[in-house]
Amino acid sequence: MVSNRITEMEQLPNGEIWFATQDGISTYDGTGWLSFPDSLGILPIIGKVCLEALSDSSVYVLGFNGDKLSFSVYTDDRWSPLNLPPEIASLPLHSRYVMGHHLSGHGNRLIIGTQNKLYFYSDNQWNLDLLGQKDPESFKINSIKTLGDTVLIASSQGLHLYFNGSLTTLVEHEEVLDLDYNEEDDTFYLLGKDWLGVLSSGSEEITFLFQNELIGYPDVGAVSNLMHHRGKLYYSSNSPLYQYDLHSHEKRAVITEYFDLDYVCMNAMVDHEGSLWVATLRGAFKVNNQDTWNFNSHFLLENEVSAILEDQNGDLYFGSNLGLNIVRSTGDIEKYPFPRKFIHARVMDMVSFEGNIYMAGNTAGVVRFKDGQYDFDLINENSRVLDLQVHQGRLYASCQNTIYRKDGNLWSPITTPQKDDYGIIRKMAFDDQRQLLLTQMGVSDLVSGEFIQSEILNDNNIYTGIQYDGQFLLGTANGVRVLEGNQIVHSPIYDHFDSPVYSFLADREGRLWVGTGKGIYLVSPNEAYHLSKTNGLAGNEVNRNALVLSRNGKILVGTDEGISIYDPRAIPELPVPKIEYLGATVNGTPTSSQSFDHSENNIRFQYRSVSFYDEEHINYRLKLDGLEDQWQHIPFYNQHTILYSNLKPGTYQFMVQARIGNGGWSPTATSPVLTVKSAFYDNSWFRVGVLILVILLTLFLARLRSRTLKSRNELLQARVQEKTRELKNQNSRLMKTIKELKSAQGQLIQSEKLASMGHLTAGIAHELNNPLNYIRGGAECIMKNLEELKHLQLQLHAKESEPALLAEYQMLMDDSNQLAQSILNGASKSTDIVKSLSSFTADSQNFYSFTDLQKEVDTSLTLLNNQIGFRITINKMFGNIPPIECYPAKINQLLVNLLMNAVQAIEHEGEITIRYYRKDDKRIGLEISDDGVGIPQDLQEQVFEPFFTTKDTNPGLGLAIVKSIVQEHHGSIKLDSKPGKGTKVRIFLPVNQTAHPELEL
Repeated sequence: MVSNRITEMEQLPNGEIWFATQDGISTYDGTGWLSFPDSLGILPIIGKVCLEALSDSSVYVLGFNGDKLSFSVYTDDRWSPLNLPPEIASLPLHSRYVMGHHLSGHGNRLIIGTQNKLYFYSDNQWNLDLLGQKDPESFKINSIKTLGDTVLIASSQGLHLYFNGSLTTLVEHEEVLDLDYNEEDDTFYLLGKDWLGVLSSGSEEITFLFQNELIGYPDVGAVSNLMHHRGKLYYSSNSPLYQYDLHSHEKRAVITEYFDLDYVCMNAMVDHEGSLWVATLRGAFKVNNQDTWNFNSHFLLENEVSAILEDQNGDLYFGSNLGLNIVRSTGDIEKYPFPRKFIHARVMDMVSFEGNIYMAGNTAGVVRFKDGQYDFDLINENSRVLDLQVHQGRLYASCQNTIYRKDGNLWSPITTPQKDDYGIIRKMAFDDQRQLLLTQMGVSDLVSGEFIQSEILNDNNIYTGIQYDGQFLLGTANGVRVLEGNQIVHSPIYDHFDSPVYSFLADREGRLWVGTGKGIYLVSPNEAYHLSKTNGLAGNEVNRNALVLSRNGKILVGTDEGISIYDPRAIPELPVPKIEYLGATVNGTPTSSQSFDHSENNIRFQYRSVSFYDEEHINYRLKLDGLEDQWQHIPFYNQHTILYSNLKPGTYQFMVQARIGNGGWSPTATSPVLTVKSAFYDNSWFRVGVLILVILLTLFLARLRSRTLKSRNELLQARVQEKTRELKNQNSRLMKTIKELKSAQGQLIQSEKLASMGHLTAGIAHELNNPLNYIRGGAECIMKNLEELKHLQLQLHAKESEPALLAEYQMLMDDSNQLAQSILNGASKSTDIVKSLSSFTADSQNFYSFTDLQKEVDTSLTLLNNQIGFRITINKMFGNIPPIECYPAKINQLLVNLLMNAVQAIEHEGEITIRYYRKDDKRIGLEISDDGVGIPQDLQEQVFEPFFTTKDTNPGLGLAIVKSIVQEHHGSIKLDSKPGKGTKVRIFLPVNQTAHPELEL
């Protein structure tokens, strides 16, 4: 808004509200402001601006611009100046002039009144009427209201009716400032400087609602307003706006949190949703609920009202943190603050007892109030009094966790709940059937002695209770709960709210009102209503002893921001907001077209809801007919566009509705029917033409391709024959190379075998030398024994039966047997060595056979026995494994190469461990480890490469052959070595081979 100094306001048919300010025109639609800072140079003097909207939404502004009167119209999104009749244009500054205001909706013509003249503007023409030659010195028009073709005039001489060029005086009275008319009962309402009256149909006398009560400060240029709405009159005259209830005849000032009695109402109106708007020189404010009166610190000691009591005289007592406020039945307000000596004093509850007002004063104890004086009774210096109850003619007080009863001038403790951790007693609920203490931790039943708790913690945090509809209801931190027997239970009837419940009230119609931290709720099977700060309540947090039904049927609601007096007879429904389709953009460009090319298929629709009741709770539902079958809910009040991308060819219509909260949906606003056209290539004629062209082109290409393929085929045949010859030659050379490589591989393997044999020769020679010595020595002894036997034989023939000779003969025979056995043993050992050597050197069979792995290990150890000697300990860790399918000679060579590497890695003494085991159902594991010098980390990846060696005398094929043998047996091999600690070679071999090359020949 360009300025807060508002002089006039008007609502347009589309719902927008226009404000005329000291610095120009501003508009508000509930979502944002639009301002016209200059408004074509019209800068009206305060109180001298008129604003009127017609049924076509054109807006007319009349006001002084400098020293002359200016008249302009806003239509089609632009301002245009209009000519005034010379008599109006030449009016001096501070002259009185008014514009006609239509009483029902918006009219279609414009009327300006000044002194005794009416000017009618229509179709750019002005017509003048002098109102029956009224004297301009004594007759002055104060207000003009129109109803169809009838013009009602409030003047300095009374109320007049102008129709079809004729003026009729309905009543004569001095200075009628403003008027309103109620068609339902054909009644006129009239306003004067110090009176408010009614003129009934057919009556010639004004019935005064009040008179001789000056409304505001009298002033020649005073701004006056009068308006009838729902049984109430709203009026002002150089004053705040006042409300007069035609039913109760109560009158009050219309004030809000920020607008007290210090404002002057420049204009007032009721918008399309029933909310009251008041324009002032400090801004504008809105009142959604005109059936609620609010009082705050402008009238009371402070904003908060913590407890309420009405005495038998109709006087209202409002307790607070600072003391007591009394609103007398006459309307006078008295304030009684607490002495400053009490810290954290607060009126928690109030009751009338024995002609006195007693208050639960928190740290101030029990406070008796009589004849404007306080009497403080602390009961206990360390206690806080939170609640009072009069039961069976006795006064009770809850003091934190103890109940006291007043006996004469003394307070006697009568009971403490039978539970240590029940918390503070918030409320006593005593009646003829029960005596309940409602606490922070549950319900204490003083009659049964039970302490009742729920399994849900917040259900036990209880603030208040009420006997209602045959049930005892509890107000808890979780909402409303029901006390059934000795249980606290949930009831779905009371699921209207999810905030803590602080107070209950049953009104005269038996309806239940619930005070919460979010306002008050009406809980009824047939009605659901929520009154909060949004729609008229002074504040949202309702105090637990501050929800009271007054003698006149009004509900008194004490909150943290003031007290509200609400008339429950008027329960308005949530208004239905206006919804408006604003237009669309296509591919980001605004458009008014209704037909679009196929590429113009990204359409953003724009809409708005013009509502002022509760702007932040506006929500929408929308759909695009032709694309969507279901409504799409938009919960965001500030979302006013939606984009539909990549729309297919077709017809569409955008539809949108709005509502406030969970209220009723508005009528549907729709866009024109929009068409997204198909691309030319999607048309059937285009597709048929393209199909024919494709067929012809295909035939032509097929014929051309046939010729080309034929010539290319001949050329390819020649090239294929040439390439075939080349491939045969290359294949022949390749086969020869492979044969040579296989021969070289065999020679390399045989060379490695010979190299290994070189290492084994010394050991084999030593091993063979021992049995050969046995054989030679035994043979010599046998020959010597044979000579001696021959000699003994001759002697035995000469000396028969000589015992000594027979014994010597027998000894020679035994010695010969032993020598023969030695010869046999030596021969056997030589045979074993030769067999082991042949097993290592021979090619053996060229097919798989099942072999005992232990036998191959023993054979390899036999060949290496001399290198192993006594310096190396052989550890055998043999598991239970089956014979494996392999090439035995190659497995023997694998073992010899690995063991020889292990022996050579041990420089002095050491250990070699041979371990085999069953890895799983299909594989066996073989591990050979030593504690030798190990292999450096940077060389470990190269050990299986051919010709890699760290010894000058080694050709470097040992481990390469080992890896080749493992791969040939479809196994895997891994080497782990740490320098200085040793090396472990781990091999996994299949028990059965899946491929048998020898069978494929």
